[in-house]
Amino acid sequence: QTNVIGSSLRNGNTKSCGCLHKEKSAEQARKMGKGNIRHGMTNSPEYAAWHGMKQRCYDKKSHNYPDYGGRGIRVIKRWALSFEEFFRDMGPRPTPKHSLDRTNVDGHYTPKNCRWVTWKEQERNRRNHVFLTYQGRTQCMSAWAEEYGLTTLQLWSRVRVMGWPMHEALTLPIAKTINEKKKYKHLRRKP
Repeated sequence: QTNVIGSSLRNGNTKSCGCLHKEKSAEQARKMGKGNIRHGMTNSPEYAAWHGMKQRCYDKKSHNYPDYGGRGIRVIKRWALSFEEFFRDMGPRPTPKHSLDRTNVDGHYTPKNCRWVTWKEQERNRRNHVFLTYQGRTQCMSAWAEEYGLTTLQLWSRVRVMGWPMHEALTLPIAKTINEKKKYKHLRRKP
């Protein structure tokens, strides 16, 4: 199904939902001996992820190039040359909410360093995040805040602005009144 302008449908300019064009193009390519249809996934999200990955790393005109190719991030050769190899290693995207991510943001695009993750996971794996360690675990500040029922701004204020130790920053409830704030100052002064 597709939405079309009524006049285009009446005058014959629109004849299908878009499938007819793809079919005719594929048929014409076969007739011309151009077996250019290899995987049939050119319009898939996986193909878009593969294409975007290469563009970020190799196209100097891409607005993302400075953060990828400009920093020396590359795509493993067999992926750069073949979508099929990329898809064989990465498989289909689990859900429409998943996108391609590198575990090590300073590493290359390789099977061991790439994964499909949700936007939230990807957002927490950025170079500019502040990572904090507490009880032997290291996470970005927003992950700690979510785990302990705080906003990122509240945790940032406690740790970075007021200099609280992680235990207190994560476990003391949020003061909602002036008296509660005074009480916390008093509690924090105790050895």
